[in-house]
Amino acid sequence: MTPYIRTQHPKWTFARVSALQGQQVKIVGQLMADNVHFNQNDDCGFHSAASGCWRSTVWEIHPITQFYVCKAAAGCTVSSPTGDWTNLDDMP
Repeated sequence: MTPYIRTQHPKWTFARVSALQGQQVKIVGQLMADNVHFNQNDDCGFHSAASGCWRSTVWEIHPITQFYVCKAAAGCTVSSPTGDWTNLDDMP
C-alpha cells in the first residue's frame, strides 16, 4: 500500500491491516513482475533457493487500489458474490 494510495484510504493503517492476519482478504490492483526481486537465493520458487528464502514469487500487486475482507462464515471463493466481501474502508 503506497503512501499516496493510503492518503485516499485513511483506514488503511498498519495496525488495522495487521489485525486482519489469519482472515481471508481480497486485494485488487495491478499485477506486475518486480525484476529487482528476481534473485534465486531469496525467491523460494527456484529449485536452487537458499533455505532462508523469503519470497514465493517475483509477482506483486502494486499499487493496491482496493482491499476487502471476507465476511461469509463459510469463507469466500473466487465466485463469491460481492455481498460476501466488506471493503476495508467500510469496516467499523
